[in-house]
Amino acid sequence: MEIFQLEYIAARTCAGESMKIGIYLYDQAEVLDFAGPFEVFSTASRVSGQPDLLQPLLISVSGDAVTARAGFRMQPDFSIADHPPDPPIR
Repeated sequence: MEIFQLEYIAARTCAGESMKIGIYLYDQAEVLDFAGPFEVFSTASRVSGQPDLLQPLLISVSGDAVTARAGFRMQPDFSIADHPPDPPIR
């Protein structure tokens, strides 16, 4: 993640604005490549006392289940075509 992205997330969350964060799933991904960020964002929301502050969403190309390494299957929340829109950058 680039510095600009981290600063943007920090500024939005410090202002108390909720953010949806898309995590892209793809076949043969390492499980920690998507599970780690999901856990970081969901834990940060829980610890902040604002459970909807950071909302990690799992996204794949088609919205169908994805098989990561070692046969670990994940069902994304959205496809690329139907995921929530990105927030405007101010």
